[in-house]
Amino acid sequence: MIGGETENFLRAFLGAGSIEALDYSDYEGAQLLHDMNQPVAEDMVGRFDVVYDGGTLEHIFNFPTAIANLMRMTKVGGRVFMSTPANNFFGHGFYQFSPELMFRVFAPENGFEIRTVQVLETRYPSPELSRNRIAYEVADPAAVHGRVGLLTKRPVLMLVEARKLEHKRLFAHMPLQSDYVAGWKAAQDAAGSAAAAAPPRRTWSNRVGAMLPRSLWVLLVGWAQRRRYSLANRDFYRKVP
Repeated sequence: MIGGETENFLRAFLGAGSIEALDYSDYEGAQLLHDMNQPVAEDMVGRFDVVYDGGTLEHIFNFPTAIANLMRMTKVGGRVFMSTPANNFFGHGFYQFSPELMFRVFAPENGFEIRTVQVLETRYPSPELSRNRIAYEVADPAAVHGRVGLLTKRPVLMLVEARKLEHKRLFAHMPLQSDYVAGWKAAQDAAGSAAAAAPPRRTWSNRVGAMLPRSLWVLLVGWAQRRRYSLANRDFYRKVP
């Protein structure tokens, strides 16, 4: 909904001149009416300097079309900003999203670059009730060569800023999860080599695991996973000043 405090904030703090809201219906006063499950009309393409989604995409069933609409409506050189559920918003909408998805969608092959992906914990399912929240910048899973997970007790929002570099055909090649891509490439590179023919070597973790009771091994592995998938993991999460 645009108007009142929201519009005043956008104008006063972000310097917005013209502001238009898009919604499925006009019950909250939106100027533009469109079902985001369907592609936007051509007169909407490249229309806006900034496209802001403050919590919409998780409620739209046809997510690929909906996020493509945000990207298509943005001018070259413009920005897409998003605030969307990441963890512990079960039942809030159709979906909860991961950083991996955002890094793969807002990629150069789609004419975009990620400026930042951040996460922040909230106290309540309604994020606006929480104050003094600490944000953490999230690493690209492709850059850290692994899945960037997060296990939390509280709800987590994900904040995204992406810049449009050029207008390109979107999703000419569908996004693929980076750790699988790396695994497939490694298997291809090893195919036919002497290393591929050699029996796999047992890692130290496999050797230790073989010497421990199964119940203890499970506890140790689980503890390590919890530590890895926490905001204390500085390889994944960096506190924003």
